[in-house]
Amino acid sequence: MGNRLTFPPYQPHDDSHWIRMEHVARKYARKVGASWDKTWAMEVSSDGDLIPLLQAAPVNQLEVLVIHGSADADTDRSDAILTAQGIANLTLVLEHNRTLKAFVLTRNRVDLACAMLLCDSLRRLPALEVVGLWDNEMDSAVADYVLSEMKHLPSLVEVNLAGNMFCNGPEKEERLRKEGATFRLRI
Repeated sequence: MGNRLTFPPYQPHDDSHWIRMEHVARKYARKVGASWDKTWAMEVSSDGDLIPLLQAAPVNQLEVLVIHGSADADTDRSDAILTAQGIANLTLVLEHNRTLKAFVLTRNRVDLACAMLLCDSLRRLPALEVVGLWDNEMDSAVADYVLSEMKHLPSLVEVNLAGNMFCNGPEKEERLRKEGATFRLRI
Protein backbone atom coordinates (compact mmCIF):
# COMPACT_ATOMS: atom_id res chain seq x y z
CA MET A 1 0.00 0.00 0.00
CA GLY A 2 2.89 2.42 0.67
CA ASN A 3 3.03 5.56 2.71
CA ARG A 4 -0.17 7.58 2.37
CA LEU A 5 1.09 10.73 4.03
CA THR A 6 -0.27 13.32 1.64
CA PHE A 7 -1.08 17.02 1.64
CA PRO A 8 -2.99 18.92 -1.03
CA PRO A 9 -1.58 20.11 -3.37
CA TYR A 10 0.40 16.89 -2.87
CA GLN A 11 3.75 18.62 -2.50
CA PRO A 12 5.04 20.05 0.77
CA HIS A 13 5.00 23.81 0.35
CA ASP A 14 6.08 24.61 3.88
CA ASP A 15 8.75 22.37 5.37
CA SER A 16 7.81 23.21 8.97
CA HIS A 17 4.17 22.30 8.30
CA TRP A 18 5.17 19.06 6.55
CA ILE A 19 7.38 18.09 9.47
CA ARG A 20 4.61 18.91 11.98
CA MET A 21 2.07 16.81 10.07
CA GLU A 22 4.44 13.88 9.79
CA HIS A 23 5.19 14.15 13.52
CA VAL A 24 1.47 14.06 14.39
CA ALA A 25 0.87 11.08 12.10
CA ARG A 26 3.82 9.13 13.49
CA LYS A 27 2.84 9.98 17.08
CA TYR A 28 -0.62 8.51 16.64
CA ALA A 29 0.69 5.50 14.73
CA ARG A 30 3.07 4.74 17.64
CA LYS A 31 0.31 5.23 20.23
CA VAL A 32 -1.75 2.42 18.75
CA GLY A 33 1.07 0.26 17.42
CA ALA A 34 -0.01 0.87 13.84
CA SER A 35 2.02 0.19 10.77
CA TRP A 36 3.33 3.35 9.08
CA ASP A 37 2.18 2.10 5.68
CA LYS A 38 -1.37 1.91 7.03
CA THR A 39 -1.38 5.57 8.09
CA TRP A 40 -2.95 8.34 6.06
CA ALA A 41 -2.52 11.99 7.01
CA MET A 42 -3.56 15.01 5.03
CA GLU A 43 -4.20 18.70 5.32
CA VAL A 44 -7.62 19.98 4.28
CA SER A 45 -9.00 23.45 3.80
CA SER A 46 -12.24 22.54 2.04
CA ASP A 47 -14.52 19.62 1.31
CA GLY A 48 -12.87 19.25 -2.09
CA ASP A 49 -9.54 18.41 -0.46
CA LEU A 50 -11.07 15.12 0.69
CA ILE A 51 -11.59 13.88 -2.88
CA PRO A 52 -8.22 12.05 -3.10
CA LEU A 53 -8.97 10.32 0.19
CA LEU A 54 -12.46 9.34 -0.96
CA GLN A 55 -11.09 8.03 -4.26
CA ALA A 56 -8.02 6.20 -3.03
CA ALA A 57 -8.55 5.17 0.59
CA PRO A 58 -8.18 1.43 0.92
CA VAL A 59 -11.01 -0.56 2.42
CA ASN A 60 -10.36 -2.18 5.81
CA GLN A 61 -6.63 -1.46 5.67
CA LEU A 62 -6.19 1.93 7.34
CA GLU A 63 -5.13 1.92 10.97
CA VAL A 64 -4.53 5.66 11.48
CA LEU A 65 -6.34 8.54 9.78
CA VAL A 66 -5.26 12.14 10.49
CA ILE A 67 -7.20 15.01 8.95
CA HIS A 68 -5.57 18.32 9.81
CA GLY A 69 -7.12 21.69 9.07
CA SER A 70 -5.24 24.06 6.82
CA ALA A 71 -2.57 26.37 8.18
CA ASP A 72 -4.84 29.15 6.91
CA ALA A 73 -7.34 28.12 9.60
CA ASP A 74 -5.15 29.67 12.29
CA THR A 75 -6.79 33.06 11.93
CA ASP A 76 -10.22 32.62 10.36
CA ARG A 77 -11.90 29.25 10.01
CA SER A 78 -15.00 30.50 8.24
CA ASP A 79 -13.75 29.31 4.84
CA ALA A 80 -10.82 27.02 5.65
CA ILE A 81 -12.71 24.14 7.20
CA LEU A 82 -14.78 21.10 6.35
CA THR A 83 -18.51 21.68 6.18
CA ALA A 84 -21.12 19.23 7.44
CA GLN A 85 -21.09 17.69 3.93
CA GLY A 86 -17.32 17.23 4.17
CA ILE A 87 -17.71 15.54 7.54
CA ALA A 88 -20.42 13.30 6.06
CA ASN A 89 -18.02 12.36 3.25
CA LEU A 90 -15.31 11.65 5.81
CA THR A 91 -17.64 9.25 7.61
CA LEU A 92 -17.77 7.15 4.42
CA VAL A 93 -14.04 6.52 4.78
CA LEU A 94 -14.50 5.70 8.47
CA GLU A 95 -17.27 3.23 7.76
CA HIS A 96 -15.15 1.45 5.13
CA ASN A 97 -12.17 1.07 7.44
CA ARG A 98 -13.26 -0.95 10.43
CA THR A 99 -9.56 -1.62 11.07
CA LEU A 100 -9.01 2.00 12.16
CA LYS A 101 -7.24 2.24 15.52
CA ALA A 102 -6.73 6.03 15.65
CA PHE A 103 -8.76 8.88 14.18
CA VAL A 104 -7.70 12.52 14.41
CA LEU A 105 -9.61 15.53 13.12
CA THR A 106 -7.99 18.78 14.14
CA ARG A 107 -8.15 22.51 13.41
CA ASN A 108 -11.64 22.47 11.96
CA ARG A 109 -14.99 23.38 13.45
CA VAL A 110 -17.08 20.62 14.98
CA ASP A 111 -20.57 21.70 15.94
CA LEU A 112 -23.29 19.40 17.25
CA ALA A 113 -24.45 18.30 13.78
CA CYS A 114 -20.88 17.38 12.77
CA ALA A 115 -20.28 15.65 16.12
CA MET A 116 -23.39 13.54 15.64
CA LEU A 117 -22.21 12.41 12.19
CA LEU A 118 -18.70 11.63 13.42
CA CYS A 119 -19.72 9.84 16.60
CA ASP A 120 -22.22 7.67 14.76
CA SER A 121 -19.40 6.40 12.51
CA LEU A 122 -16.75 6.21 15.23
CA ARG A 123 -18.97 4.05 17.43
CA ARG A 124 -18.99 1.42 14.67
CA LEU A 125 -15.21 0.94 14.69
CA PRO A 126 -14.43 -2.09 16.84
CA ALA A 127 -10.64 -1.55 16.98
CA LEU A 128 -10.68 2.20 17.69
CA GLU A 129 -8.31 3.05 20.55
CA VAL A 130 -7.59 6.78 20.18
CA VAL A 131 -9.77 9.70 19.08
CA GLY A 132 -8.24 13.14 18.66
CA LEU A 133 -10.66 16.01 18.16
CA TRP A 134 -8.40 18.78 19.39
CA ASP A 135 -8.64 22.42 18.35
CA ASN A 136 -12.03 22.14 16.66
CA GLU A 137 -13.81 25.07 18.33
CA MET A 138 -16.13 22.69 20.20
CA ASP A 139 -18.14 24.19 23.01
CA SER A 140 -18.98 22.41 26.24
CA ALA A 141 -22.27 20.95 24.98
CA VAL A 142 -20.59 19.41 21.92
CA ALA A 143 -17.75 18.04 24.05
CA ASP A 144 -20.27 16.49 26.44
CA TYR A 145 -22.06 14.85 23.52
CA VAL A 146 -18.80 13.43 22.12
CA LEU A 147 -17.77 12.07 25.50
CA SER A 148 -21.17 10.48 26.13
CA GLU A 149 -20.97 8.73 22.75
CA MET A 150 -17.36 7.61 23.18
CA LYS A 151 -18.23 5.81 26.43
CA HIS A 152 -19.84 3.10 24.29
CA LEU A 153 -16.52 2.06 22.74
CA PRO A 154 -14.94 -0.71 24.84
CA SER A 155 -11.61 -0.59 22.97
CA LEU A 156 -11.14 3.17 23.45
CA VAL A 157 -8.07 4.18 25.47
CA GLU A 158 -7.85 7.95 24.93
CA VAL A 159 -9.94 10.91 23.76
CA ASN A 160 -8.11 14.19 23.15
CA LEU A 161 -10.28 17.31 23.26
CA ALA A 162 -7.50 19.80 24.02
CA GLY A 163 -7.62 23.30 22.58
CA ASN A 164 -11.38 23.52 22.23
CA MET A 165 -13.66 26.28 23.49
CA PHE A 166 -14.70 24.92 26.88
CA CYS A 167 -13.05 25.58 30.20
CA ASN A 168 -14.64 22.94 32.41
CA GLY A 169 -12.33 20.07 31.45
CA PRO A 170 -11.53 18.98 35.01
CA GLU A 171 -15.28 18.71 35.74
CA LYS A 172 -15.69 16.56 32.63
CA GLU A 173 -12.83 14.31 33.74
CA GLU A 174 -14.34 13.89 37.20
CA ARG A 175 -17.78 13.12 35.80
CA LEU A 176 -16.31 10.51 33.43
CA ARG A 177 -14.52 8.80 36.33
CA LYS A 178 -17.76 8.69 38.33
CA GLU A 179 -19.62 7.29 35.33
CA GLY A 180 -17.02 4.54 34.96
CA ALA A 181 -15.53 5.58 31.62
CA THR A 182 -12.48 3.46 30.85
CA PHE A 183 -10.69 5.87 28.52
CA ARG A 184 -8.36 8.73 29.39
CA LEU A 185 -9.53 12.25 28.59
CA ARG A 186 -6.87 14.69 27.48
CA ILE A 187 -7.80 18.36 27.70
